[in-house]
Amino acid sequence: MTQISKSSSFLLPLLSSLALATGARAELTISAPRAIPNAGGPVKVVAADISRKGVPDLVVANSTKNSISIHPALGGGKYGAPVDYPAGVKPVDVVVHDVDNDGHPDLIVLDGSGAVSVLTGKPGGTFNAAKSYPVGDYPTFFDVTARGPKHITEIVTANTGSQSISYLRSDGAGGFEPSVTIEVGREPPKFVLADLDGDGMPEYVVPSTGDGTLTVISRDKTGKPLATKVYASGIRPSDIVTGDINGDGFADIAVIDPAASQMLVFLGNGDGTLQSAVHVAIGAGAQALLIGDLDGDRRADLVVRLRSGDYQVFLGSDLASGRIYRGGGPSSGRGARLSDFDGDGIADLVAVSADGSKFSVLSGARDGTFSAPQVVDTGSKPGNGWALHDLDGDGTLDLAIPNFDAGTITLMFRAPSPPAAKPDGTAGSKPAVPQSPKP
Repeated sequence: MTQISKSSSFLLPLLSSLALATGARAELTISAPRAIPNAGGPVKVVAADISRKGVPDLVVANSTKNSISIHPALGGGKYGAPVDYPAGVKPVDVVVHDVDNDGHPDLIVLDGSGAVSVLTGKPGGTFNAAKSYPVGDYPTFFDVTARGPKHITEIVTANTGSQSISYLRSDGAGGFEPSVTIEVGREPPKFVLADLDGDGMPEYVVPSTGDGTLTVISRDKTGKPLATKVYASGIRPSDIVTGDINGDGFADIAVIDPAASQMLVFLGNGDGTLQSAVHVAIGAGAQALLIGDLDGDRRADLVVRLRSGDYQVFLGSDLASGRIYRGGGPSSGRGARLSDFDGDGIADLVAVSADGSKFSVLSGARDGTFSAPQVVDTGSKPGNGWALHDLDGDGTLDLAIPNFDAGTITLMFRAPSPPAAKPDGTAGSKPAVPQSPKP
């Protein structure tokens, strides 16, 4: 068994040594897809209780219409006609968040032209006109957090066109201070927040696809970015995750480098610095990297989503244990997630793929293994910005999937599973599905 250690650096053999894993579990019942109109190039769907009626409305970012659409929930998984709000130029993402702490949800929109738009909420689930705050060129990813007792909102964008990330801090009145720009490597696709020094103020860790670097940005006590440190990170690093991979209590970093068919694991020293990368061979065409405790040992496990649609799973710090799970068909984009879709308290692998218009579920077990895939049609070419939420109030997770070309949102509902039997043979109770917090 090969373990990550504080000094190891190696390249493991590729798939020849990996077991092909399948398994059988109870099949889920998922409804046929139902499409609702949403013209304007929908790219992202968020389910949130905008109207404060206790049911999730749908919030949709429309890239070609330059707007946000609100589909009001009517109950039982049905929705009314959308209400549109102008929101910058080519929106690529949207977050529901209470920026001004007035109890009404606000909308924060990532504008592909180089800005963040904020629409503050009003009573009844309507919104004020968007205010725009410039950031770097061609932002493709952002993160929104609230920090401290005053819930100060911080927005950070990864700007692929200007070799930078931009930091925005709320002014306490629903607006934001001018952005602070920090230079990183070329073409940063995204970033993670990781508390590498244990001071309670997470650092920003940014891979750069254009020059194969990893930039760690420290912050002062107010949260504003300070110094940077750069690490070599393969040829073209793309996706990134953070967690305690080797179980020493310190945050670690992992990135995938599809150009070299490798994953790089950077162990944290606990003082804000990272060790040199451990190189791990992975399958061809890596598209996404996921992290979570799959087997209950309190160590972070890693999952690589491949272009083939298959998954390569590494449990804990044993990087020789990667197992391949068939994913149900070719994949496109980063539409894979770890989520307890079947409601049994264990993480499952779920994905939407535009190739073949499919949604797939691999149910997880407590030992970190997964079932054979259950694959269902989504009805139209789906996008990656889909939502998992209990849309009809039956206690199970459902799907809302944007279809850019068709100008629709596909809704798919999972039926509740029968209660699990108790050891004495009597009917048990179904685990509760965690609900998304109200903004």
